[in-house]
Amino acid sequence: MKVLVTGGTGVIGRGLIPALLKAGHDVSLLSRHASRECAEWPAPIRGLDADIADRDSLRGTLEGIDCVVHVAGIIAEEPPGRTYQRIHVEGTRNLVEEAERAGVRRLIAVSSLGADRGRSPYHVSKRQAEEEVRRFSREWVIVRPGNVYGPGDDVFCRFLRMVRAYPAVPQVGRGNQRFQPIWFEDLGVALTRCVPDGTVAGKTLELAGDEILTPHKLLEHFQNLTRRPVPAICLPAFFIRLGQRLLDALQAVLRWTGLRTSVAPPINESQLTMLLEENLVRRPEGPRLADLLDRPPTPVQEGLRRLVDELPELPPSRGVGALQNKVFWADLDSVGPEEAVELFRRNVMEIMPIDFCAEPGASDEVAPGQTFTAHLPVRGHIQIRVEVNEPTEIVFMTVEGHPLAGLVRFSAGPRPAGGPGSQPDAASRTRFQIEVFARAGSLPDWLAEQTFAWVLQNQMWKGVLGRLVKAIGQPTAAVHMTSRILDDAEAKDVERRADELLVGRQREERKKLLTPNAPDHVERARRPCPLEPGDTKTGG
Repeated sequence: MKVLVTGGTGVIGRGLIPALLKAGHDVSLLSRHASRECAEWPAPIRGLDADIADRDSLRGTLEGIDCVVHVAGIIAEEPPGRTYQRIHVEGTRNLVEEAERAGVRRLIAVSSLGADRGRSPYHVSKRQAEEEVRRFSREWVIVRPGNVYGPGDDVFCRFLRMVRAYPAVPQVGRGNQRFQPIWFEDLGVALTRCVPDGTVAGKTLELAGDEILTPHKLLEHFQNLTRRPVPAICLPAFFIRLGQRLLDALQAVLRWTGLRTSVAPPINESQLTMLLEENLVRRPEGPRLADLLDRPPTPVQEGLRRLVDELPELPPSRGVGALQNKVFWADLDSVGPEEAVELFRRNVMEIMPIDFCAEPGASDEVAPGQTFTAHLPVRGHIQIRVEVNEPTEIVFMTVEGHPLAGLVRFSAGPRPAGGPGSQPDAASRTRFQIEVFARAGSLPDWLAEQTFAWVLQNQMWKGVLGRLVKAIGQPTAAVHMTSRILDDAEAKDVERRADELLVGRQREERKKLLTPNAPDHVERARRPCPLEPGDTKTGG
């Protein structure tokens, strides 16, 4: 069937689009930047640049479409243009009108568990959107999923980043509010099964996993998976609401100053209300999640195990402040370029900064998509991911939660005949260099940079080169460094190249998932790995 997905660029779309493609459907994507976002997929996906909140931009986009899966929505409002009323209610109304005009046979709308009774502005808008869907004259299906979690989600990933980086994690009251999550790939398969299934037409499905969680239980899971026993701070709801208002005021000031950043509270007003309301499957109508999957839902422990190693990258384009370029290098006497990079690759766990290892228990092999975790004193756990692995080049990109947004390139080549730190008649054969393109990952990290953070980072990379020289067996080698702030044009070029690297790796990974009989995800080798200071370092 010809299926069009609205939105589709968030966590739900990342589970839905592969499932639709593997089922053999002809997939189109409709969003404000769909033509650009389609580049992330190896299979031919038609991108339609349109905004559901703009009725005129939708005209003609649904011609020839058999089924629309309406995923587009927002988690938080950004007045005046991106509000719940404008996107969820008016956007759904515009989509239904265009689907009627184009003769679409089926409309599947993704709502939210608790939309029928919730009092938050988010749930009120979803309830109104459901009424718009029910006015569709042909087949419609409403799906109310529980908390959708997976790489890039707004709630679980934010909570995980706090566990990794904060000395303590805030929770509402005792953290005993119940909710019922659903793994993003399970929801993608379930929605795909609804596309041809006539038995679900005219029904409202409540879909969630079998397990019920609480914030306190989720904290325990992440503590075990990251080996960071951070304590919880119990805060009353009114105190959290006060903090939200203060952050909203700070955000307004930052927008006025023009500083490129965003300050988001750990939980917004609507999310807090929904948490206190305890959204569970209460009125099942039609098939359960297990019925649509033909198997039990993904266990929470398994989903979280994958999540801790699959947070999205944090490229330079998402950072705060000026983009810096730093280059550290040393000249090596006894090895060629490929030998130097291979030695670094084989000994990455010993050469990289102290307490550097993969989490949780992943292989220490340097391979595209592999994630490594470091323990930084005071800061907690940070992650980087391999984007490029070539004979003379390895490129890492920072992952969400890292204090920097950027990439690090390790490379080796023939030693130049001249230039800073080199002599034309020197006996060195190879120059090994570390090139960093990065800006602060968040406003607090930007503030830290203004004090001491850059000094510590400089010492860290110089130490990496020193350990590499020692591993080669060379008695000593001078370590050199240059640093500069990139101008706007240079920064844009670095951002573009970093985004291309990221998209290229994602395309290759998704290509593997779309081959016949491929598993639902790329499974990586795993091994035990201690992380906390004082643990015995393993691997390498």
